[in-house]
Amino acid sequence: NPCLLCNFDMEGEKLEECGYLHLDDSSHLLHTIVHANGYGHLLRVNGREGGSRHLTGRDIMSFRDHLCKVLHVRKVTVMDISKKHRMDCRLLHAITTGHPWYGEWGYKFGAGSFAHTSDTYQEAVDVLSNDHFAQQSSHRSPIRTPLQNTIALYWSLSDRQLVTVRDLFRFIMHLLLQARKDAEMSKPAMDEHREVESNVLCLTINEDINRAEAAMLKVLRAVQAERWVSWRALRGAAIDSRELLDY
Repeated sequence: NPCLLCNFDMEGEKLEECGYLHLDDSSHLLHTIVHANGYGHLLRVNGREGGSRHLTGRDIMSFRDHLCKVLHVRKVTVMDISKKHRMDCRLLHAITTGHPWYGEWGYKFGAGSFAHTSDTYQEAVDVLSNDHFAQQSSHRSPIRTPLQNTIALYWSLSDRQLVTVRDLFRFIMHLLLQARKDAEMSKPAMDEHREVESNVLCLTINEDINRAEAAMLKVLRAVQAERWVSWRALRGAAIDSRELLDY
């Protein structure tokens, strides 16, 4: 049986069809195939957004990259169809960094649709990346479009001039990365603050309880042994909140 991706004769290799059926299972973090000839295919990576609780997509890719080096894999193919908000991630990363997300592990353009070559692909990326904002952000017109307002917003936030589309995308990615780091750094501090606040609250409640109990016992000792003390009288003798006394 030939491989569905590269037509490699897989006679003698065991590849169960159920393996393809589990591609949509988010509990599986990595789907990959390696043939006996050293060629392989990366089918799917499920990071945080794909269902992983702890490992990110970068963690999984770094593990797989190390595994391929140990197995001396010759070449690996991947079909980059990842999207964010209906936008192709390969286009977003290509404009921002000059290569797709998988390019961080050595992946390069292999084959494109409509007979596009590596040269035409790189030319298209360069045209989009180096496009200037002269026309999009012109101030001649008194009425600006939402796109022009968005560009003007990031211009005001940036310390340096944003000239091209790549400059804008890099700055936005920098803001997102910085916000993520700030959130991760503030989380332990918030947890520590909550723990300290909780300990102080528990200490305060315990002190109030001890004080209320002491006041009630003082009243009970003052009365004669044969007499009953009503709850209303007992509660009135202790100067504390009614909720605490009821507790």
